[in-house]
Amino acid sequence: LSHDSGMLGFPLRLLAREVYDKIADRVGFDEVALITGEEKRVPTTARYFVCTVEAMPLDLEVDFVGVDEIQLAAHPQRGHTFTDRLLYRRGRSETWFLGSQSVEHLVSELVPTARIRRHPRLSELRGAGQARLGQLKAGSAVVAFTAARVYELAERVRRRKGGAAVVLGALSPRARNAQVALYQSGDVDYLVATDAIGMGLNLSINHVAFADVRKFDGQKSRHLELSELGQIAGRAGRHLQDGTFGTLAPEPELPFEVVQALETHHFPREKQLWWRNPELEFHSLEALLDSLRAPAPSPRLRRMDQAEDQQALERLAALPSVADLATGQEAVELLWQVAQIPDYRKVLFEQHLVLLEAIYGQLRAHGTRLGTDWLANRVERLDDPKGDIEAILARIAFVRTWTYVTHHRAWVKDAAHWQARTREIEDHLSDALHQALVLRFVDRNKAFMDAHTGDGSHAPPVDGARAERASLGRGAAQALPQGNDEPASGSHPFASLQALKDRLTAKQPKATRQTLLERVIAHRAELDLSEDGQILLRDTAEPTLLGALTPGAELLGPGVRLAPELRQDRQLLQELGQFVRSLIDVHFAQLRAAGRGELGAPGRGLVYQLEQELGCVDTRRAREQLSLLAPGERALLEGLGVVFGERFVYLASLQGQRALAHRRAWLSLAHKLPQLPAGAVRLAPGGAPEHALRQLGFPRLGSYYIRVDLYERLLRHLRGVASSAGADGFALPVELCQWLGLPKQELPQLLSALGYRALDRHGKRWQRGRAAKRPRSRGRPPKQRTPRSKASAASSSADSSTPGQGRQT
Repeated sequence: LSHDSGMLGFPLRLLAREVYDKIADRVGFDEVALITGEEKRVPTTARYFVCTVEAMPLDLEVDFVGVDEIQLAAHPQRGHTFTDRLLYRRGRSETWFLGSQSVEHLVSELVPTARIRRHPRLSELRGAGQARLGQLKAGSAVVAFTAARVYELAERVRRRKGGAAVVLGALSPRARNAQVALYQSGDVDYLVATDAIGMGLNLSINHVAFADVRKFDGQKSRHLELSELGQIAGRAGRHLQDGTFGTLAPEPELPFEVVQALETHHFPREKQLWWRNPELEFHSLEALLDSLRAPAPSPRLRRMDQAEDQQALERLAALPSVADLATGQEAVELLWQVAQIPDYRKVLFEQHLVLLEAIYGQLRAHGTRLGTDWLANRVERLDDPKGDIEAILARIAFVRTWTYVTHHRAWVKDAAHWQARTREIEDHLSDALHQALVLRFVDRNKAFMDAHTGDGSHAPPVDGARAERASLGRGAAQALPQGNDEPASGSHPFASLQALKDRLTAKQPKATRQTLLERVIAHRAELDLSEDGQILLRDTAEPTLLGALTPGAELLGPGVRLAPELRQDRQLLQELGQFVRSLIDVHFAQLRAAGRGELGAPGRGLVYQLEQELGCVDTRRAREQLSLLAPGERALLEGLGVVFGERFVYLASLQGQRALAHRRAWLSLAHKLPQLPAGAVRLAPGGAPEHALRQLGFPRLGSYYIRVDLYERLLRHLRGVASSAGADGFALPVELCQWLGLPKQELPQLLSALGYRALDRHGKRWQRGRAAKRPRSRGRPPKQRTPRSKASAASSSADSSTPGQGRQT
């Protein structure tokens, strides 16, 4: 605002609207314009323009230009627009691009005149491991990646905590703001959301719990990128308030290196930005398609080929009904504009294409204008607030499409009327949606009971009839007649009290003590297996001991023994047996299924080894399977959470604290194992067999047993340090002391075990390779060695030169 004129580009309509309102409060609505795909408010006296990045006017010169979240230039569908603004959009006096360090090097290379300024986060973000739903404190946000999953979690929060606000990407700004207000006001203490909370919402969130870390991106199901995890986890804590993040059981804990990256905000650097040719040719369909396929001018740029509008154009151009109409420059340019109508419904792309074909046909048939009756028929039928949440969401998505269309003024007669009408319908549907969400996911009775004490000390000021209801205490107000529901004339004076008694009797039956089986069935998510093999129910402050594991025929086939006082309950025994099997299936079921259907013999063999070794296999024991594994099979296994390291192949889902506790429970049936401290990265063996500690996920490294994901991280780190060192080697990497909790004097032993040697007798400089053998004296015959047994040789080898490879017992 220090400039006479300016333009800001934001990634979300919601964020643009929020900033527009703030600027309007400062300078007045006559001085600021809002330009998005679905909303345009452009006063003739506007000096400041707040836009979505895609809607930024390209022919308008202003003193200042700013673009937020510039790292989205690496987004596979929207990236080309952000790259275009980075390369070509400038303010007369000043231009700012705000974003993540993941694209800093690309910005510096593509815009050499740019000066980089870093603004670190003021508060700390810390990993908090895994938590059950009942352990989440007020101010927590639970994140999932499908609407169905969000609904399921919100229902669980409602039952346990009284209610939750729900935020989905499909919500309209009005509905989203209403849900956010529900949370921010304290009416509910929990938020359940998709990654829609990652941008554009500044909320008072203390903790972010990932219920899932995989999402469907429109093409395939995949793990979230580090940058995506960081964007969402970063919602916890703002300004000077620290925040935490973690996973929601049964989702395993995030791996160590992921947690550290999120805590330190260090994310992989992007290699390329998406780019689209800004000089499109419209004299024919073929020319337009060819110009869209023009190669990028820099190796740092990658030609956009996945954008929704380009896919729509190519599919429409293949339809004879469209191709016959798209002749001449104006017709081709109009088709390109139609292809850019967003698919807000996200149901089937084919349905979207049918709509685009119809719109283009209407525009060509009526001189580039939609028929008024045709438009009215499609818009007016959406003004229906009845139905469930999914039905209302579908109508909102469709009306957003028509809002976008009506903002093409040349396409619609009396555009202002239709813009106002679509906005009115969206607001009507948004209010109905908010009410439906509150009705489904907020327990008003529980919220009332939780928020009001018997003396009314937390109750808001009330008067009249509401004061009378409030004075009756907890829950009673919910049973009283509401509004103008007065007793009928002539009724006896105690009719109201009798009505209240009837309502309380009907709504609040006497509580009956749940049997233990009923508690288990009602709170399956609160069942837990301790590292000592005890099965606990944690639905109350004090956990209830239900039973324990017993040895089975196989390591992953343990039995269950009920606690002594419960031994006669066969159904409870079946429930606990199913629970134990589910703990195993959550890690291995998908691998088993892939082995049955999609993997060849080498892949099936590797899956078998992973299962037998509890998810941690030495690569030397699987050399044959790994060498024969097809690239497609490797990619499939990686998608299922298998990590192919330098020394080990392991399951990432088994590295979290809760999963490690389960592994210890299974292994402790056969071996005496050390306890697992919270966040343990190394263990003292304590007499436990080496192969059992490897199955636990702690392979041997010299005289230590290191958690396998950290073991692989050490290998990668040292390989990188060694490769960048010169002939004089590298300095002792003291940062490893912090990773492992080791004193500095222990590092030489660890480096030697990993195959590095000191270049000086003080151990200050190191390089890859074993220490050279001492040369024999000339003329002295070699000393004859005494033959050793295979077991002895294996022991010596394991102790000296092959860390992580234990002898078999």
